[in-house]
This record gives sequence, structure tokens and C-alpha cells, in this order.
Amino acid sequence: MGGVVLEEGNRENIEKSFDTLKKKLKVQSDLKEIKFKNICGGGSNFLKCISNRKLHDFIDWLLKNDIYVHFKMLDHLYYAIVDIIDSLDVSPLLENDLKTSLYQIVYNNTDNFQKGFNLLKSLLHKSYKKNGAFRNMSRNKELNDKFDKMMGF
Repeated sequence: MGGVVLEEGNRENIEKSFDTLKKKLKVQSDLKEIKFKNICGGGSNFLKCISNRKLHDFIDWLLKNDIYVHFKMLDHLYYAIVDIIDSLDVSPLLENDLKTSLYQIVYNNTDNFQKGFNLLKSLLHKSYKKNGAFRNMSRNKELNDKFDKMMGF
């Protein structure tokens, strides 16, 4: 979620250049604002989006016109770790320190964590395929179906 902030004295110049930007981006001339879908219409493929010419043109326009950007970002890694810690029987006195420490370990070692996660997934997959280990480990059918899909079944 985000947007832009304009300095009061700069508004008229920006409105004029906005028409030029819309032409350059090849979007409808009557648009009142540029949305993400106007720049990266192919979905949210990050690598594809950051190499998109429209995105570069848009960022260049923001910089040339001294436009400030504001946004809000959620860190999904942090909330995943919070969910894991919250599911454990941990003393409330240690809970926040444990969340922070685990987050810092994973964040600062993302490559190694990813390798470890992929190894664990591979081992689980072999065990799952060989003898059905973990199959129907939950009474929740939706959860079991998600696990089956993650494991490639």
C-alpha cells in the first residue's frame, strides 16, 4: 500500500508532466492516478516487474519531479515466525525475545535457512512418498490437502 506526496508549489508542473507520463506508459489518457496494474499488469512477478520499462519510466518521472513516496510494508517472514512461536508453549516472559532472536537468525541467514528448509522438505517428501508418513496428520481435510499439494501429491 502506498502513494505519493507533492509539495504545494510543485503541483501544477507535476499535473502537466503527468499527461506526458501517461503517454509514455501507454495508458488511458483519462486516468486520474497510476496503479500497480497499469505498470506491471502481468501480475506480481517481482523479477519481471522490476525489469519492466514502464516501472523504470515511472520511477524516473517521480525522481525528476521531486515527488515523495510513502508506503507500508508487511514483513511476512516476521509474522510467520510469530505464528510459529505463538503455537508453542513458551513462557510469556521469553516469548518476545524468542520471536526477535529467531527472526534475526533467519533474516541474517536467509540463504542457509532456505537451503535447510529445502533439505527438510526433500526429506519429508521421501518419507511421505515411501511410507505415507505425515499423511492425514491433521483432522482438517483442507490442511491435509494443502500439505499434499506442497509435497507434490
